[in-house]
Amino acid sequence: MNRQVAVALGTLLLAACGDPAPVVAPRPVASMSADPSTVVPVDLGTLSGDTTSIAMGLNDRGDVAGNSFNASHQTHVFFWRDGQMQDVGTLGGPTSSFSAINNAGQMAGVSTTASGVQHGFLWQDGTMQDIGTPDSAESVTVAGMNASGQVVGSARYATGQSAFIWSNGVMQVLPPLPGETSSGALALNDAGVVVGASGSHAVRWVNGVIEDLGSVGRFTSATGINAGGIIVGRTSDPAAGTGHALRWVDGVMEDLGAIGPQRNWCFPFSINARGQIAGSCTNIAFDRFDSFVWQAGAMTAFGPPAPYTFVNGLNDRGDVVGATGAERIAVPPRDTMHAFLFDGTMHLLPGLGGSRGEARAVNARGDVAGFALTAARAPHAVLWRRATGPAVPPGADH
Repeated sequence: MNRQVAVALGTLLLAACGDPAPVVAPRPVASMSADPSTVVPVDLGTLSGDTTSIAMGLNDRGDVAGNSFNASHQTHVFFWRDGQMQDVGTLGGPTSSFSAINNAGQMAGVSTTASGVQHGFLWQDGTMQDIGTPDSAESVTVAGMNASGQVVGSARYATGQSAFIWSNGVMQVLPPLPGETSSGALALNDAGVVVGASGSHAVRWVNGVIEDLGSVGRFTSATGINAGGIIVGRTSDPAAGTGHALRWVDGVMEDLGAIGPQRNWCFPFSINARGQIAGSCTNIAFDRFDSFVWQAGAMTAFGPPAPYTFVNGLNDRGDVVGATGAERIAVPPRDTMHAFLFDGTMHLLPGLGGSRGEARAVNARGDVAGFALTAARAPHAVLWRRATGPAVPPGADH
């Protein structure tokens, strides 16, 4: 699944969306240590001369992608396959940054050009293609990519920003809602349907035509869409200190609720092909995060009794990955943060000697990518491979 873009915080007017979905009590934590016979960590290292690396994406073939950092904190995107890490390079400037990878091994992200402007790129088979910027745009950000290599994001101007989709070499600016001057694309599905926000409203674009999905609270955005067209998003209002997860089916908005009155500020992270939604909830003080899976009308909290449990990834089997511990996530990760995989049981994933880190992505087989501390306390990209697992689904690239 594509990673979703974090959005502004805020409140939900419950009367506008109906009663929230019920909250189910947390599942018991049956195990807090991964079985070493089924999960094997692989240190992916860094690019030559670099000090830090973070794996951020993983496809069903087992290709891993992310960012590698030098001592000056400049980043280059890496592509790892079959034990070899490759420097993706840049568009002529000093940096590149990863956004998405698909099963064809294509990657999307952003890179600086020789003139210092940030452009989007599409990379495949060793070649980085500049997807450019719309006319007069100062820079672009890339939010996601689908199976056919369509790329979405936002173009930034001196007066605001506009959503875009890039497809087969053509950059198309997506219109805002009537009366609005700003829009942003946050995700798309394999049919090319794009979702995001315009002004304070969640929106959807089909073949370039915008549809208003509505707004409640101060700000509403659509942050993900699955193959069936079901949309996930959130609404927020910082002044009220609350924000709920939302779902749209056939354009109808549904409030998914929150974990509880003390965890009423929710961030839905991802939606899978089965319609399951994973995310995290906190409070106005941000002093505790709990995570959830929503399915069949119920929001189920999970995780250990730790102050912070963050969700970063979800696959179509319903496996969830992220980090959990006594402190908020930091780079380099603090000693109290553990990478986890939740598959009905909470598993802490083994480390690279430092034994701490964060899981960022999970593929169809249940392999996990992220980063962990080495014995020398250097954060390295890591691939946690399952020694056994389900077969890769039909249609996945091999």
